[in-house]
Amino acid sequence: MNIDRIKLLIDKYIVDYVYNAARIEGVNIKYLDTKLLVEDGIEPNMDSDKILILKNLKDAYKSLRDESFLSQPIDIFTLKKVNSIINGRGLVKEAGKIRIDEVYFTNCKYIPPIPDEYEINNSIIDIVNQNKNILDKGIELYLYVMRAQPFIDGNKRTANVFANLYLLQNDASIISIHADKKKMFLSLLSKFYETNDISKIKEFILNNGIYKISN
Repeated sequence: MNIDRIKLLIDKYIVDYVYNAARIEGVNIKYLDTKLLVEDGIEPNMDSDKILILKNLKDAYKSLRDESFLSQPIDIFTLKKVNSIINGRGLVKEAGKIRIDEVYFTNCKYIPPIPDEYEINNSIIDIVNQNKNILDKGIELYLYVMRAQPFIDGNKRTANVFANLYLLQNDASIISIHADKKKMFLSLLSKFYETNDISKIKEFILNNGIYKISN
């Protein structure tokens, strides 16, 4: 794990990461406004909850350049820590807590089961221990957490930061779906939720959402 290279990758593209994640989440913000918030702390003129989403995304990505955070194990406890940042500042009550209520998707038949911490932790460990390359495992972590929906809110953002933590620990890459690919990504994500077929959305991510650490 090369801390200097990781810091360079985060610092160079953090505006992109926050902007992309916010747009995928449905926050209708301009790139320049994201840049002003991330770099200068200037808040855009929008609902307070949307501003909190942006601030929390900034904090989450900033945490990925911190050596102590990068040393966290890839498990359910770290996943909950990530969600506590994503849903922090009072954005969600009991941020970082595994949900006990059902969640539903718009225009998607899939209903995620009530999550079990033990099962989620085992699934995370199984993915990491696969005999596959790091990038493949990182993408599969990302997709697994989104489909499992462990939290009441912020699952896509949490999955993104959590998978990127794993990738950076192994000097690989960062997943950040380009904002202009949002419509296609969400369509493929909905199909993945319903079928659990990873092939098409995994290929899409490889082609449209990878920032290399060598950049």
